[in-house]
Amino acid sequence: AHDLPFRDESLDGVVSAWVLEHLENPLQAVGEMKRVLKMGGYLYLSTNFLMPFHPSPHDYSRWTGEGLRSLFSDMDIIEVKPIIGPTASFLFITQEWLALALSVNISILKDIIWMFLVIVTFPIKLLDLILIHYRAAEYISSGFYGIAKKK
Repeated sequence: AHDLPFRDESLDGVVSAWVLEHLENPLQAVGEMKRVLKMGGYLYLSTNFLMPFHPSPHDYSRWTGEGLRSLFSDMDIIEVKPIIGPTASFLFITQEWLALALSVNISILKDIIWMFLVIVTFPIKLLDLILIHYRAAEYISSGFYGIAKKK
Protein backbone atom coordinates (compact mmCIF):
# COMPACT_ATOMS: atom_id res chain seq x y z
CA ALA A 1 0.00 0.00 0.00
CA HIS A 2 2.93 2.33 0.60
CA ASP A 3 4.36 1.73 -2.91
CA LEU A 4 1.65 0.58 -5.32
CA PRO A 5 2.95 -1.22 -8.45
CA PHE A 6 0.89 0.84 -10.90
CA ARG A 7 1.69 3.74 -13.22
CA ASP A 8 0.56 7.27 -12.36
CA GLU A 9 -3.09 7.91 -13.24
CA SER A 10 -3.66 4.37 -14.52
CA LEU A 11 -6.69 3.19 -12.50
CA ASP A 12 -10.37 4.14 -12.63
CA GLY A 13 -10.90 3.21 -9.01
CA VAL A 14 -9.18 2.18 -5.80
CA VAL A 15 -10.80 0.32 -2.91
CA SER A 16 -9.21 0.22 0.52
CA ALA A 17 -11.44 -1.64 2.96
CA TRP A 18 -10.39 -1.81 6.60
CA VAL A 19 -6.68 -1.31 5.80
CA LEU A 20 -5.67 2.22 6.91
CA GLU A 21 -5.56 1.46 10.62
CA HIS A 22 -3.09 -1.37 9.95
CA LEU A 23 -0.58 0.73 8.01
CA GLU A 24 2.45 2.27 9.63
CA ASN A 25 2.20 5.29 7.29
CA PRO A 26 -1.42 5.65 6.16
CA LEU A 27 -0.87 9.12 4.67
CA GLN A 28 1.78 7.73 2.33
CA ALA A 29 -0.58 4.93 1.31
CA VAL A 30 -3.43 7.36 0.58
CA GLY A 31 -0.98 9.45 -1.46
CA GLU A 32 -0.18 6.33 -3.48
CA MET A 33 -3.87 5.62 -4.01
CA LYS A 34 -4.39 9.14 -5.31
CA ARG A 35 -1.27 8.91 -7.51
CA VAL A 36 -2.53 5.85 -9.39
CA LEU A 37 -6.07 7.21 -9.86
CA LYS A 38 -7.02 8.68 -13.21
CA MET A 39 -8.65 12.11 -13.27
CA GLY A 40 -12.30 11.40 -12.48
CA GLY A 41 -11.36 8.11 -10.79
CA TYR A 42 -12.99 7.08 -7.52
CA LEU A 43 -11.43 6.23 -4.19
CA TYR A 44 -13.37 4.20 -1.63
CA LEU A 45 -11.96 3.95 1.91
CA SER A 46 -13.40 2.28 4.98
CA THR A 47 -11.66 2.34 8.32
CA ASN A 48 -12.21 2.08 12.05
CA PHE A 49 -12.90 4.78 14.60
CA LEU A 50 -14.08 3.46 17.98
CA MET A 51 -12.86 -0.10 17.92
CA PRO A 52 -10.71 -2.17 20.27
CA PHE A 53 -7.11 -2.91 19.39
CA HIS A 54 -6.95 -5.68 16.78
CA PRO A 55 -3.50 -6.35 15.40
CA SER A 56 -3.26 -8.34 12.20
CA PRO A 57 -0.36 -8.10 12.54
CA HIS A 58 -0.38 -4.42 13.59
CA ASP A 59 -2.95 -1.78 14.55
CA TYR A 60 -1.71 1.81 14.47
CA SER A 61 -4.51 4.34 14.12
CA ARG A 62 -8.16 5.29 14.07
CA TRP A 63 -10.02 7.68 11.77
CA THR A 64 -13.00 9.92 12.34
CA GLY A 65 -15.35 11.03 9.59
CA GLU A 66 -13.63 14.41 9.83
CA GLY A 67 -10.28 12.66 9.37
CA LEU A 68 -11.49 11.00 6.16
CA ARG A 69 -12.82 14.34 4.90
CA SER A 70 -9.36 15.78 5.51
CA LEU A 71 -7.74 12.92 3.57
CA PHE A 72 -10.08 13.76 0.68
CA SER A 73 -9.55 17.54 0.89
CA ASP A 74 -7.94 17.70 -2.57
CA MET A 75 -10.71 15.59 -4.12
CA ASP A 76 -14.44 15.93 -4.75
CA ILE A 77 -16.03 14.27 -1.73
CA ILE A 78 -19.02 12.18 -2.74
CA GLU A 79 -19.85 11.07 0.81
CA VAL A 80 -18.39 10.24 4.18
CA LYS A 81 -20.66 8.34 6.57
CA PRO A 82 -20.61 5.88 9.45
CA ILE A 83 -20.55 2.28 8.24
CA ILE A 84 -20.50 0.55 11.65
CA GLY A 85 -22.78 2.30 14.12
CA PRO A 86 -22.71 3.48 17.72
CA THR A 87 -24.28 0.36 19.18
CA ALA A 88 -21.44 -1.71 17.78
CA SER A 89 -18.95 0.66 19.44
CA PHE A 90 -20.69 0.28 22.76
CA LEU A 91 -20.78 -3.51 22.44
CA PHE A 92 -17.18 -3.89 21.26
CA ILE A 93 -15.88 -2.01 24.28
CA THR A 94 -18.33 -3.56 26.75
CA GLN A 95 -17.61 -7.10 25.55
CA GLU A 96 -13.86 -6.56 25.82
CA TRP A 97 -14.19 -4.95 29.26
CA LEU A 98 -16.41 -7.69 30.67
CA ALA A 99 -14.21 -10.45 29.25
CA LEU A 100 -11.15 -8.79 30.77
CA ALA A 101 -12.77 -8.21 34.16
CA LEU A 102 -14.28 -11.70 34.44
CA SER A 103 -11.25 -13.62 33.16
CA VAL A 104 -9.15 -13.24 36.32
CA ASN A 105 -6.19 -12.59 34.01
CA ILE A 106 -6.40 -16.00 32.27
CA SER A 107 -6.02 -15.40 28.52
CA ILE A 108 -7.95 -18.44 27.29
CA LEU A 109 -10.77 -17.70 29.72
CA LYS A 110 -10.89 -14.10 28.46
CA ASP A 111 -11.22 -15.38 24.88
CA ILE A 112 -14.00 -17.82 25.81
CA ILE A 113 -15.95 -15.17 27.74
CA TRP A 114 -15.50 -12.68 24.91
CA MET A 115 -16.78 -15.17 22.31
CA PHE A 116 -19.80 -15.98 24.49
CA LEU A 117 -20.59 -12.26 24.93
CA VAL A 118 -20.25 -11.57 21.20
CA ILE A 119 -22.77 -14.30 20.40
CA VAL A 120 -25.24 -13.44 23.17
CA THR A 121 -25.24 -9.68 22.54
CA PHE A 122 -25.29 -9.81 18.74
CA PRO A 123 -29.05 -9.05 18.41
CA ILE A 124 -28.50 -5.72 20.21
CA LYS A 125 -26.47 -4.58 17.18
CA LEU A 126 -29.73 -4.43 15.25
CA LEU A 127 -30.33 -1.07 16.95
CA ASP A 128 -27.72 0.32 14.57
CA LEU A 129 -30.14 -0.14 11.68
CA ILE A 130 -31.85 2.92 13.16
CA LEU A 131 -29.14 4.72 15.15
CA ILE A 132 -26.55 4.87 12.37
CA HIS A 133 -28.81 7.37 10.57
CA TYR A 134 -28.86 9.85 13.48
CA ARG A 135 -26.67 12.92 12.87
CA ALA A 136 -24.82 12.48 16.15
CA ALA A 137 -24.00 8.82 15.37
CA GLU A 138 -20.77 10.07 13.83
CA TYR A 139 -19.46 10.95 17.31
CA ILE A 140 -19.39 7.35 18.53
CA SER A 141 -19.55 5.09 15.47
CA SER A 142 -17.14 2.20 15.09
CA GLY A 143 -16.18 2.85 11.51
CA PHE A 144 -16.56 5.12 8.53
CA TYR A 145 -16.46 4.91 4.79
CA GLY A 146 -15.72 7.62 2.32
CA ILE A 147 -16.02 7.95 -1.42
CA ALA A 148 -14.19 10.67 -3.31
CA LYS A 149 -13.49 11.52 -6.93
CA LYS A 150 -10.12 12.75 -8.20
CA LYS A 151 -10.34 16.25 -9.65
